[in-house]
Amino acid sequence: MDRRRPPGGRGKTLLEGRSFDWTLALAAVAIGILIYLLDDRTNWSNGFGFDGRFYGELAKNFPQAVFGHGQVTPPGLGEYTGPHLTGVDSYYAYRWLPSGLVWLGLQVTALSPTDGHVVGMFAALDALMYGLATFCWCRAAGLLGLGRREKLVGAIGLVVSFAVLRTGGYYPVLTDQVALGLGALSFYLWLRGNTVALAICVVAACFTWPFHIVIGPLLLLFPPPPGVRGAFASGSEPPGPSWREWRPARFPAAVGAVIGLATLAALIAIQLGGYESHEGTEQLPLFPLSALIVAAYFFAVFALLLPQSLAKLVAILRSIRLGRLAWAVGVVAFVLVAGRLIAARPGFATTELFKDAFWSTTLDPGIFIVVLVSYWGILILALLADLPRAAAVSWRLGPAMAAVVGAGLLGVFTTQPREIVDVIPFLLLPGVLAYRRLCGLSDLSIVVFFWASLLLSRIWLPIGDLSTNLGLLQDFPAQKYYMTLGAWTPPSTYAMQLGGVLAIGAAMWLLARSRRSGATADP
Repeated sequence: MDRRRPPGGRGKTLLEGRSFDWTLALAAVAIGILIYLLDDRTNWSNGFGFDGRFYGELAKNFPQAVFGHGQVTPPGLGEYTGPHLTGVDSYYAYRWLPSGLVWLGLQVTALSPTDGHVVGMFAALDALMYGLATFCWCRAAGLLGLGRREKLVGAIGLVVSFAVLRTGGYYPVLTDQVALGLGALSFYLWLRGNTVALAICVVAACFTWPFHIVIGPLLLLFPPPPGVRGAFASGSEPPGPSWREWRPARFPAAVGAVIGLATLAALIAIQLGGYESHEGTEQLPLFPLSALIVAAYFFAVFALLLPQSLAKLVAILRSIRLGRLAWAVGVVAFVLVAGRLIAARPGFATTELFKDAFWSTTLDPGIFIVVLVSYWGILILALLADLPRAAAVSWRLGPAMAAVVGAGLLGVFTTQPREIVDVIPFLLLPGVLAYRRLCGLSDLSIVVFFWASLLLSRIWLPIGDLSTNLGLLQDFPAQKYYMTLGAWTPPSTYAMQLGGVLAIGAAMWLLARSRRSGATADP
């Protein structure tokens, strides 16, 4: 195969391949700008939102607030009239970078730091991040041998989602969008083997989205194996086991069983203790089924994404090179020390937040999966539907990829899909390949994928102004936005989203069945 020509296209030069990548990236930027101009934005705190009130105010006085312990406005609704706080706390000490970029943008453009200018600058930054994420996906896909159709499906899955088309436009003053862009850049730099640039990117991502403190060291410790370039070109990917054929190896199955049972026991203990969610969300009287689904999911993720034997795990650990260990430890140490120096006071109790989110996985059977697909789109559904082969794809890129994919899949137990935003670019690859295996990449399949993604994104459902009474978040119109954040998802909107996910799953099944029938009938 001529490596100057991307697989899937005849007579396409490398320049034309890059032009296609740039076209998709610019389209993503244009979408980001368009959804901002649609003017369907939160009315909370003059367009900043709840957490955004802190991020927006931080952008107005960034150097003094972050590094000089100046006065800041805490998160909340409306105009703040209470005493100002000093500096950032231990929670926001790892979430300040996007505000710094917005402050820098205001300085470069000489715009006054009004609320409107800050919101607009955040929206512009978000749009650039969508473009960065799309471009990095396309370049990474090209390195791995994927063609234009795979790139297109991945770009649609990345951008045509509730996360971008609704959250990005309605709630622009957040750190999510920058985390998405830096997550994609981390993936691309890791595949390229550029350790220095990757380390810089990881540090930036850690001060945008704390989950990257887990992800980044894995990438620095374990490079992709040699020979991965072009590894996933059409026809070259080994099929791997389907769900019917999958038989877990003893070591990961044993670990998964122990963790699954421990998870089940923990949920039962919390439930029997009479725990009630902080949000007051109604729990369906189906706790045993919900808890079993959570435990089974834990088992499956560990059984599929752990090394196949203890000896393999030991070999992986012994393969770590001293230089890479130094990079990983150095980056983590720098981030943690810098965060402690920046933090002027304690922040949220993260253990209590996690406990509430973890228990919320039992509000309804499989709610964490339903809201994950509803928020991020169809590629997540395809990945889960073909998880054994998706795990095999991840392992083909080495232990770092398998660990990151596993961490992302386990991260959904916060029941807030946005919490794994920096891992989504890593999930794109196994998701696209799963969709390619199941439904193919014919013109019909891509058209169905696009329109189903658009339907699931709910761009057609304006959100509008919401009440400032936080006790009404589980009612409409607030549920137009909050139905995708599992801790605030009541049974009614859970059922609505479950119906949509099942309908799209049925459409994918029909596509897959017709594809298999066509292949059988083809002489």
